[in-house]
Amino acid sequence: MGGTPPSAGTRTANMRLRRTANRKRAGPGQRDPDRTRAEVLSAARQEFARLGLAGARVDEIVRIAGVSKQVIYYHFSSKDELFKAALLSSYDEILANNLEYLRKAPGGSPERRLRNLIVHLFDRIGSHREVISLIVEENRYRGQHLRHSTLPYLSSKPIVEHLEEILREGAASALFKPGIDARQIFLDIFSMCLFYFTNLYTVSAVIGADLSAANEIRRRRDHIVHSVMSSLSPGC
Repeated sequence: MGGTPPSAGTRTANMRLRRTANRKRAGPGQRDPDRTRAEVLSAARQEFARLGLAGARVDEIVRIAGVSKQVIYYHFSSKDELFKAALLSSYDEILANNLEYLRKAPGGSPERRLRNLIVHLFDRIGSHREVISLIVEENRYRGQHLRHSTLPYLSSKPIVEHLEEILREGAASALFKPGIDARQIFLDIFSMCLFYFTNLYTVSAVIGADLSAANEIRRRRDHIVHSVMSSLSPGC
């Protein structure tokens, strides 16, 4: 009956084994609710970007995420709320991407820094077309899912402030015209980049060229850089 009692180390090891076994039996949703929510949002972004809010089906999001419908409605009260969460997670991603860029952005002259910033914005939009599709979809709803959120503003604020600093330094060294509104230049850059990727296929048909080809994308990026830089020249 008695025997030697297990050591403290053995008891700790056994407890860890039991916790691991319990987590495995609990399933991924119960094991890590944050991960489950992230997987659902990822699937929702795919489906909403593909078909829009009206066309997206919760059953398809369930299939992509590999969860039950009950899990989705546990985290999100409706398809509308799921769309809002997917949209806000996109702006959260934009903010993280912008902050990462600013953390690593190389120095140099105002001209060089501005070129790098334009390339960053163009490449970010081009490589996150799912996010852009969601933003375009939200405009169909007149921004109703963003009305009480400051996240969209916060996501672009660091970039606009960085641009403001570049323009100020460029004007002080007579490289750029003085008095340029950083928000207007940001809108110029963003609009040109956004238009290219949101109208890629229709404009390809209009001009008779495959604008999704890598060489065409590079050509357009170079042209946007040149256009913005030229518009800021003191002699322009």
